[in-house]
Amino acid sequence: MDDDSTTMPKGVAIFSAIIGWAYTFLWTVSFYPLLISNIRRRSTHGVSVDFCLLNLLGMTAYAIYNITMRFSPVVRRQYAARNPQNPTPIVQSNDVAYALHGLFISATIYSQFYPRLWGFDTAKPSRISPWCSLVFWGCIIAALVGAFVAILVPYSQSWMWLDVIYLVGNIKTFLTLLKYIPQTWLNYKRKSTQGLPLLPFALDIAGASLSLLQLLIDSAYSSNQPTALSNPVKLLLAYVTICFDLVFFFQHYVLYRNATDDDLLGGRHADEEDHRLLETELR
Repeated sequence: MDDDSTTMPKGVAIFSAIIGWAYTFLWTVSFYPLLISNIRRRSTHGVSVDFCLLNLLGMTAYAIYNITMRFSPVVRRQYAARNPQNPTPIVQSNDVAYALHGLFISATIYSQFYPRLWGFDTAKPSRISPWCSLVFWGCIIAALVGAFVAILVPYSQSWMWLDVIYLVGNIKTFLTLLKYIPQTWLNYKRKSTQGLPLLPFALDIAGASLSLLQLLIDSAYSSNQPTALSNPVKLLLAYVTICFDLVFFFQHYVLYRNATDDDLLGGRHADEEDHRLLETELR
């Protein structure tokens, strides 16, 4: 049983834990439809490489955030000193499990954009956009600078390792906000959502809703009422996820509901068709 559940009735603590593992399961399963779809089609056609790269970096940041908030004695001690009325971070074991699994699957999906690794048929390589590269390296540099300052001034009360972890968590939130934009834009350019399975986004919405419910339950029985704000990353991730998932459903069922299914052509033929269209435009 998690130590932060000791301030609530046993039955409520068990219910919170069940909800936590339920949304962890939903979010865990949500990684697989895209992975399996790419393997089945032997193509990443219709999937944005920028989306997958930013998702990979975001899951890396989220794993670091959850692991340190859950297990680091230094970070937890600094958190307790800064929040004496609510000294235990609301990061549970299911958060750590989800982050580590998500990191592994996100890395696997991103690797599918390299034909030499998977043998996928493609007429053109997937290239990371300049703005995505800027965001990617900007986030890494920001985290490294934050860590360097914490090392340089180890006894500072204004910037501690806790603040570095908050920075990493905010990077995850920032990337979650941005990562859906490339996929939304790609759908717009193609006037289609084909090649992008919608099951992950349905599972996302269900998981995000349960994540919010668990956080509200934990907050209600905490010694400090607005303690949901002590885990702003989890709170904002749920809201952002739900909003963008609804955008994808709107694109699929309203804007591009009559789009041609690329799967009828096969991944290779669809890529070759795009390649021919590009050559025609260049002429």
